[in-house]
Amino acid sequence: MARCRFESDIKYRDEKTAEYVEYTCPETGNILDSGLCIFHDENYLTDSKNKEANKQNLKRKYSEKLARSEPLICIGYRLPDFSFVDLHFDKSVNFSDAVFMGLANFSGAKFTKEADFFGAKFTKEADFFGAKFTEYASFSGAQFTEYASFSGAQFTKRADFYLARFTKKANFSGAKFTVVAGFTGAKFTEYADFSGAKFTEYADFSGAKFTKRANFTGAQFTEYA
Repeated sequence: MARCRFESDIKYRDEKTAEYVEYTCPETGNILDSGLCIFHDENYLTDSKNKEANKQNLKRKYSEKLARSEPLICIGYRLPDFSFVDLHFDKSVNFSDAVFMGLANFSGAKFTKEADFFGAKFTKEADFFGAKFTEYASFSGAQFTEYASFSGAQFTKRADFYLARFTKKANFSGAKFTVVAGFTGAKFTEYADFSGAKFTEYADFSGAKFTKRANFTGAQFTEYA
């Protein structure tokens, strides 16, 4: 049976072996003429008819992983508009190098284990309003082309936005960072709102660039920043 030929040098933690391994797509169904599955072919979503099919397959994948109590690994995926509103991820999720080609709505989502969005590209609005991250959350190198909201989000462990790029407004108002908040080298091209945000431990903004206004009104820094 044909298998998707997508491979990546990005490593993820294999929960069966507890080792970090390079990603090879395991999909054996829905393989296109390109040799890639519908999640990895960059041209598949250009046809509007395929967007709904992609959504349904992603819902099926999430349900299967939830039922099996397995991590959701979506490295390099091309994703349409999709709602993850209030979903509970009780295993690790990995969207490294994924391209969100439509609205990415994670508002109210709960990430009980690691959440990895390393190098992800959000081409439309990214909504993480009120999302809760219990373990390490990485958005290192992520690119946000449109409005990005982390308003009211809660990060219990380290939150990493190293070299993240925010092209439009970045909203972190009321966000809570319990441990280290890393924004080293992050770039904010438009308005950056951190009003009312709470940083319980070290907040690192070294090398961060704010092209326009940055609002830290009412923000609380318990340790040094």
